[in-house]
Amino acid sequence: MSICVSLLLSCSDERENLKPDHGGQPSPPAENRSEKGKITFTGSVQLEEGPQDLLIHSTSLFAVRDHRVFRFQLSNPTKPVLQGEYSLGSGAARFGKLYHTGTHLYVPCQTDGMLYELDNDLVLVKAHDLGIASFKPNVALQDSDGNFWVGGSNGSRGILAKYRHTHNALTLSAHWIAPGNDSNIESVVEKDGHLIVSIPKGDLYAFSKADVATGPVDAVTYQHEAGHEKWGHTVIRHGNKVFWANWGAGLATVDISDPTDMIVGAVITNSNFKSQFANAEGTNVYDVAYNAQHDFLCIANGWSGVLLVKPGKPTEVVDFIDPEYFQNRCIETMGDYIYTGNISGGMSGDLKGIKVFKINK
Repeated sequence: MSICVSLLLSCSDERENLKPDHGGQPSPPAENRSEKGKITFTGSVQLEEGPQDLLIHSTSLFAVRDHRVFRFQLSNPTKPVLQGEYSLGSGAARFGKLYHTGTHLYVPCQTDGMLYELDNDLVLVKAHDLGIASFKPNVALQDSDGNFWVGGSNGSRGILAKYRHTHNALTLSAHWIAPGNDSNIESVVEKDGHLIVSIPKGDLYAFSKADVATGPVDAVTYQHEAGHEKWGHTVIRHGNKVFWANWGAGLATVDISDPTDMIVGAVITNSNFKSQFANAEGTNVYDVAYNAQHDFLCIANGWSGVLLVKPGKPTEVVDFIDPEYFQNRCIETMGDYIYTGNISGGMSGDLKGIKVFKINK
């Protein structure tokens, strides 16, 4: 493990630009405040490239980009401090999405087909051979029975694989390969004896954990608005519902009370969002995370900012903030704060990195 000082270019605190209001308290510039004042942009950690995924465990914020995984300390949540890095060496390698079991961090590598197990200081514990030819793993999950599930593709067809985890080793026990060009598995959550899986073409699949090889037991999608295409990204579970980031087609709420009969309900579509905020650019939903302290869904809406939505009112955008030139690719949240991975350099070329927002009461 080594700390990559060259990649971490700077950490700025936008509060330095705050000016007193008439009450003598700091008031952020208008461009740093959301439409209704629920969100404030507070600062940045500038990186050479913006993270493609973020994950918070305890007081650590983990970020991944290409062949590097970073750990930031959140003792001061407004100023993430780089503590360490794990690098796979070659810049040609590409990690997938982050997963934490509560003890260790797991990161699949799409280049060598391995699942990397790291401790909380980003020291390599083991690189697990997943045992499937041409496997390009992208996501991982440990279910309530202790089994590991890894999703990805072979370059053209989606793959979902089940592994027994014994004696610090993963043993392949069953897997499914899509019959057609379902190009990847983007996200997976567990519901009772099933897994709910997001596919890039904009479908949501349900698999029986007991018989994954036979394929999905249910699949749902919905009609997108013209010019605002589907692209299934993150799915997160909240009770008997999942919230599904589906790019131009918006954020969908799906009832999974019966995983064999999933029902698409409310959808924040492009026109729905713009009807609530006339100056919004529209939907470009990449990622979603749940903030338990404030009971908000926090949504990374790509070029169109960060949105707050109540799970109980999933078509109503409570507020949004859209700082110019940010492309929010991923999102995490804890306490009063939201963190996004911005992959756009902006006009000046120096905006890539982690953006920090505060949820206001």
